Amino acid sequence: MDDIAIAHAKLASLTDKQRAVLDLLIQHKSSKEIARTLSISPYTVDQRLGAARQKLGANSRGEVARAYAALLSVCEEPAYGF
Repeated sequence: MDDIAIAHAKLASLTDKQRAVLDLLIQHKSSKEIARTLSISPYTVDQRLGAARQKLGANSRGEVARAYAALLSVCEEPAYGF
């Protein structure tokens, strides 16, 4: 499997709800801001981030944001849902 295929597989492993949270995270939004935007609780935001961290093999909030942004770049998908 080449790098692009691996990146696509990792992106595909994320749910739409996890991606919605990650899209706002890479815009440097806090959990409270993300929660307000998506009409969910900050706890739910943190749960989705935790699941995404596991899927992407990241250890921190910053690391998962960088990993997600890198995947979007490799897969040539626009950041921020544009």
